[in-house]
Amino acid sequence: MDKMFKEGGRKMSTMDWEKESKGEYTVYPDATYKVKLKDWENINAKTGTPQIRWHAQIVEPLELEGKSILEHTPLSEKALWRLAKFVSACGIDISKLPKMEIGSASFNRTLDACRDRVVYWKVYKDTYGGKEKNKIDDYLVDSNQPMIEVDVEEGLPDFLKETEE
Repeated sequence: MDKMFKEGGRKMSTMDWEKESKGEYTVYPDATYKVKLKDWENINAKTGTPQIRWHAQIVEPLELEGKSILEHTPLSEKALWRLAKFVSACGIDISKLPKMEIGSASFNRTLDACRDRVVYWKVYKDTYGGKEKNKIDDYLVDSNQPMIEVDVEEGLPDFLKETEE
């Protein structure tokens, strides 16, 4: 069947159900959520800007426990402060981390150290492209979670050391 068809004399586009279904997600109410970071991945925004997509699960409030939520931190020069704030909220003393190249093994291990950490995200609703979405306004440390110590004077922190696999 033809990808285009005529209805009332005008051309109509084809509906790609699979593509459009990937845009479905839950929009949560404005609140501060306690989340547990499950994973991260390198992706590019629609604008082409490289970014990290964080996959998390809500821990609190209990009525939303286990629900998925995403956050994106851009890797542009102007937005690296946001990634620094994010990693710091995971309980890592970023002031003691050595300089590292984005995408390097050390950088990736630093992001890996954020896995399974608990963080508070201040979430609000926003509208973009006519769709309501959640945005994260701030990241806050969970004071009940032990900090990941970084002592570069005694060598690299454990999470930055290469492991044999």
